[in-house]
Amino acid sequence: MPFRFLLLTLLCCSCSGFAEVLWQDFRLTYLNGKHYRLGDPQRQVLTIEHAATTSWGDSFFFLDHMK
Repeated sequence: MPFRFLLLTLLCCSCSGFAEVLWQDFRLTYLNGKHYRLGDPQRQVLTIEHAATTSWGDSFFFLDHMK
């Protein structure tokens, strides 16, 4: 699993090398909560988010990993 994620990330990043990047934003967020009424009472959520505008168009990537 980690190898596939790394490979996918490298492929996505290498494609933008051919286009002019007009702007981009990367966000990494970690949330930890307790006392949920539904599901597990304690949760941890890691969110990875990337948005960019290039000369080829717009792109948006969003990934949530919940434990």
